[in-house]
Amino acid sequence: MTSSAKFPNGSKAAGQVFRSTWWTLELPQGWIHQEELECISFSNDPPLGVLRVSAARNPTGNATLQDLYDFATDFRGFKREFQTLNSGKPVGIFAQYVEGELFWGEWLLMSGPIVVYLTYNVLAALQGSETMDVRRIVESTSIYS
Repeated sequence: MTSSAKFPNGSKAAGQVFRSTWWTLELPQGWIHQEELECISFSNDPPLGVLRVSAARNPTGNATLQDLYDFATDFRGFKREFQTLNSGKPVGIFAQYVEGELFWGEWLLMSGPIVVYLTYNVLAALQGSETMDVRRIVESTSIYS
């Protein structure tokens, strides 16, 4: 679980940087957040989809790509086609798919012992509505290792 938010729950993030204990990300204007027990949720205001972010620290050393693939395979009980992100920092894996009526994007990013897990879901019929915002948020993610 991450904490130490830069701005209060439910506040508008006018293109600001959201800071947690282990990671930061940049939010487009109009996006808000809500801290939950296991993650922090971000959405546009008014909301279409939801981006959830959580993080963990590997107590035994640096995370590896194999660790990310193992987690991704085991986590939701079904196999998704993940691709490797290795053109920048942090590195990791991602998948995009439709399950039922929802479009999903999942990213597992790592730097040193820290792994940040981001999930985005929206009704499949609206899947292109926030693509650029979500992409910019994910690409802006920095991890403190």
